Amino acid sequence: MNGLLKFKELKVFFVFLKKYWAYEVLMVLLILIGTISSLAAPFVLGKVIDDVIPASDKKMLLGLISIMIGINIIRFFVGMYSDYLNTWLSGRIITDIKEELFSNLLTMPFTYFERNKPGEVIQVISHEVDKIQRFLTTGVVRLFNNILTLLSLAALLYFLNYKLFMITLIIIPFVIFINGRISGRVRDLVKNTGIKEGELYNFYYERVKHISFIKLFNTVNYERDELAVKSKGLIQLNLQNTKLTALGSNGSSFFISLSPLIILLIGGYDVINHSMTIGALVAFIQYCNRLIQPSNDFLNLYIDYVKAHESALRIYPYLLHVPENEDGSTIVKSSHIWNIECENLSFSIDKMLILSDVNVQFVRGKSYAIVGANGAGKSTLIKMISKLYEPTSGSIKINHEHILQDLSLAEWSRYITVIMQQPNVFHESIRANLIYANRNASEDDLWSCLEAVSLKSYVQSLPNALDTLIGDGEGCANPSGGQMQKLSLARALLKTSDIILLDEVTSAMDDFSSKEILQLILKIFADKIIICITHDLFDAMLLDQVIMLEHGRFIEIGTHNDLLLSNEKYQRLFKYQATQSAI
Repeated sequence: MNGLLKFKELKVFFVFLKKYWAYEVLMVLLILIGTISSLAAPFVLGKVIDDVIPASDKKMLLGLISIMIGINIIRFFVGMYSDYLNTWLSGRIITDIKEELFSNLLTMPFTYFERNKPGEVIQVISHEVDKIQRFLTTGVVRLFNNILTLLSLAALLYFLNYKLFMITLIIIPFVIFINGRISGRVRDLVKNTGIKEGELYNFYYERVKHISFIKLFNTVNYERDELAVKSKGLIQLNLQNTKLTALGSNGSSFFISLSPLIILLIGGYDVINHSMTIGALVAFIQYCNRLIQPSNDFLNLYIDYVKAHESALRIYPYLLHVPENEDGSTIVKSSHIWNIECENLSFSIDKMLILSDVNVQFVRGKSYAIVGANGAGKSTLIKMISKLYEPTSGSIKINHEHILQDLSLAEWSRYITVIMQQPNVFHESIRANLIYANRNASEDDLWSCLEAVSLKSYVQSLPNALDTLIGDGEGCANPSGGQMQKLSLARALLKTSDIILLDEVTSAMDDFSSKEILQLILKIFADKIIICITHDLFDAMLLDQVIMLEHGRFIEIGTHNDLLLSNEKYQRLFKYQATQSAI
């Protein structure tokens, strides 16, 4: 990009500033007042040296000092309020960005979350947004303040002595050259630092998530060493960044600091020759010294801009993401789902075929087991029926009149409930977990659903009953795996869905608990369409129909007994499981 960064990715974030334009105007006025106030002192000092002291005018001296005290009081209150306003604006803007970002993130395709690491996704809506917020608020304020300060200083220097002012301008090309040489290398370092920060964030997330695994494998020291290696790489990048920044900042300071010395030399001759007053020279040098801070800050602002831009590149797709097929989508005419029919259903990811030409039908009031080895496409079929995946080819028909692809996920989600092997239970109250399925559920509804899954007495025994938090803290509930699964079933009852999708819900349970949960599901959802993924053919025996998949292809459908008699692969699989169960 020839040293110039594209601005479009960052420009979209300035939309969030429009909402607070009145406060931003006030901030600009405060900056203007603060800048003018800060520039008064050298001018007053020059007056004191040139006029007050030679004239021994005590009254004027007292008056000027009083004016300076008043100016400093104004600066004090302006500074306090501008800091408060800047913090308030920063908080509001970052909240607005994160709310829209989080909202859009939740509407991203399900495949996005399968392809991206959770830690890096979380980093995007936290750490990366902070960098943009800092640039939009603090960075923009600093930029405006520096420009205003430099313009004010230039005007004052020109007013005091235009000849010395022109000499001062000699240093500008050197400062521009130094910052220009460094800025390109800084941009690459900032980009690589952002990548390393994302990797480190994801490292923390995954290690905390899998802490039991780490402890059981006794790999604490190994993980500590891994962290040291990753941290070392990040530290090296930060050190390189600091070296370059320090080189630019101190290099600029060196050339800018030469200016007062040159001015002192030339101005000193002018004072000796009586063509310039001592006060004017002192004021001029003081103003020259004030050029250092805003000039150096431009490099730091550039670094903040680069960080914000790199963050914007990662966040930009989320803010532009528009949920697909949400407006004007087909509405299911019937109040219930009676039939689901998969026709020549295929699905692939990155040209890799996962499911191929599946033809199968599901009818209300029947239960179906989907069996097959790992990689057979069982979970893929469930995700397509639940509309988390869209078919690559083929279609799914609903009630013989609708195509599932024409329905929005919001519309379709009213009719389905997916129960996973690991229950999706939040670390909130039992009530909050239950009403997640139905915000309008009454107290009686909650207790009825808990009673249906044999959890009522357990919840009643808890310190705060329905309002007991789920977790490990004092006064919290710590349900067993089976109880957590029953809680997810109670929640499913509250949703009153027509389709119940079960993905290995009993695979982590013992045989007794597995049968208990599965029989409970078949009982309470007897009038629904139940589709259950399972590796256990003894569980499959309990369901009406068994669908066998192999390498992403439909093999056969029938009752357990039918397949046991007619399908050799099913026979071998059942005999193997029976043998293992008997050992």
